[in-house]
Amino acid sequence: MPKSMEELIQHADDISEMFEKWDSSQSTVLSKEEMAILRAVYQRCFQEKKIADAVQNARAKNISWKDIGFVLGTSAQSAHRKYSAYLSHEA
Repeated sequence: MPKSMEELIQHADDISEMFEKWDSSQSTVLSKEEMAILRAVYQRCFQEKKIADAVQNARAKNISWKDIGFVLGTSAQSAHRKYSAYLSHEA
């Protein structure tokens, strides 16, 4: 099930905090396969944030939800549902 923008951003923040507070003396060594998964999850969260920022910039330039949805490959309603809460001026 897709996560909301808030969940994705929070997950990326959690991963960043985990790396910032990394204590190798109390950590479990991850396999290269587990690290690949962790890296992919972080990249996904980062890319979702970039998309959300781009949507925010588009809305600031009065680009319609219909046009944003088209570019995202979804409907205006789906785009609005996913990204509108992220936008400060439309929250």
